[in-house]
Amino acid sequence: MARADRYSPDPEALWGGCPEGLRWAEDLLDRMGLPPGGLVLDLGAGPGLTAVFIAKEYACRVVAAEAWPQHFPLEAILARAREHGVDDRVLPVVAEAQRLPFAEGSFDAVFSYCAFHYLAGDATACREVARVLKPGGVLGICSPAARVAEVPAHILPVLAHDRWDLFKPPEWTAARLAGAGLAIVLAEHLEDGYSNWRRRKAGEEPSDEAGRVARQAVLEDGGHWLSVARVIARQRGDERNPLPVVECSW
Repeated sequence: MARADRYSPDPEALWGGCPEGLRWAEDLLDRMGLPPGGLVLDLGAGPGLTAVFIAKEYACRVVAAEAWPQHFPLEAILARAREHGVDDRVLPVVAEAQRLPFAEGSFDAVFSYCAFHYLAGDATACREVARVLKPGGVLGICSPAARVAEVPAHILPVLAHDRWDLFKPPEWTAARLAGAGLAIVLAEHLEDGYSNWRRRKAGEEPSDEAGRVARQAVLEDGGHWLSVARVIARQRGDERNPLPVVECSW
């Protein structure tokens, strides 16, 4: 049984409450190879479930950084950590990716779940992530994505309500990270990414125009544009890191 399956689904804890969410996070974390006792930055920690999961299941210390405490209060993140017995290993902080309040080379890893699509096009944020990673440190991202960069006609109505134009192919994101000096290890779509989009939206009964437009766009898409992707990169300078490096251009 996957470690993620021991956690009850929480509609407020992961993207859309999707049951795959924490399993996707677990798969990414396993690929990252976190060092036990290492220091991890959970960037865009939201309500803190991924921070708790990393602390509890990977025996790491986690800084849960959230830029929107009005939506995700730090007290609630700490309460979740306390509920799971890891409040001594989870530190919630208010922090923006463009101005991370940490010294250079602070973290063994940076993890970001369903948040980095807001940041990938921001060169300052990418440089900040690279700056706070230790030599050989690993960045892991799992976020909504697109098959191609250009937004198709059936998605355009959604943009009046939501920033789906920020969804980009994983290769696009990887190229921005490479521009910040990171070595790209992996950039790929998840096989079940669109099927999760469709399952979530097909089961919804939207109560407003934004929801109705989004549901129609997802059902019409058929997996041609919408996706979920993961990217792994590492900071250079430690050749002992076993993760392979791939060339990335976009």
